[in-house]
Amino acid sequence: AAVAVAGFGPATPALAGALANLGASRVCAPGALQAPPLDWPRDGRPVLLPLARFHSLEAS
Repeated sequence: AAVAVAGFGPATPALAGALANLGASRVCAPGALQAPPLDWPRDGRPVLLPLARFHSLEAS
């Protein structure tokens, strides 16, 4: 769940931590709820990761 927070000043990080403990996966400013970053894990789960394929090249 996403929660909008404003007006808490220096207490904002502590409030964000408390909200995370209650299940909030995103704490942002009001007005930003509708536009999460593309890589934001929706409800705590990655959205784009299942679509990605990873490869590695190891030097010999």
